Amino acid sequence: MRRLHFPHKLGILERFFKNHLAPFGKCWITTAYGINWLLDLKNPTHRWIVYGDYEGPHLKN
Repeated sequence: MRRLHFPHKLGILERFFKNHLAPFGKCWITTAYGINWLLDLKNPTHRWIVYGDYEGPHLKN
């Protein structure tokens, strides 16, 4: 679903997956540019990045 584009995708994925991701807390990801980024999966805005295309094509899928 991350690669599909449809209206309100981030909100729908948040409803489905927030309870599964939040317990993981903080984790590191690496962007397409090689920058390490600390995400707090308890934060809804940070979880949106996991759902894909939040910051455009520069982040890894």
